[in-house]
Formats: sequence, C-alpha cells, structure tokens
Amino acid sequence: MPSRRQRVIQPKLRWRPNRSRRLQSGQQTYTEALHGTRFRISSPAFFQVNTRQAERLVAVALDHVRAVHPRVVIDAYAGVATFAAQLAAEVDHVVTIEES
Repeated sequence: MPSRRQRVIQPKLRWRPNRSRRLQSGQQTYTEALHGTRFRISSPAFFQVNTRQAERLVAVALDHVRAVHPRVVIDAYAGVATFAAQLAAEVDHVVTIEES
C-alpha cells in the first residue's frame, strides 16, 4: 500500500556542547510503494520523488522485458533498486550497480 505522503525531515542541529554524544535528528527512513513493492528509504538514498511517473517507467521496463525475455537484466545507477525489485521475477538474474 502506498504511503500517505510521508516525508523525511532531518533538520541540521547546530548546538553540540558534547560532541561525543550524537543527537538524533528526524526519522531515519520512510516507506514508499511502487507496483505493490514496498521500499524502505533512507534520507541519503536515491528514490524517484514522482512515484506516478516512476510507476510508468517501471511498467515500460516490464513490458519490454516481457516482450524480449532476457535472462539477465542490469539495473545501472540502481538507487534503492526500484527496477531490479520489479524485474527480478521476470528474469533469471538481476545485477544492480550503485556507488552510493
């Protein structure tokens, strides 16, 4: 089920009298769903902010994979593996590449 417009808010706290004690600032993750697959996303992770358009992109990729039946799919610049998660059931192997 898609999230109800969740946001990650992580204000930068400037006051740190004791640097050995780290203060938590905001929630660590939020959840989002695409085509029924739920993703838990941290604030520095890449995820499409326009989920409606992301679902359209995933649908195009799924249509193409189903038409050509590849054995291996490479999800380059995978982010949180949005495409890999959707395509994994359609192919033998999915390779994700992400530097972050």
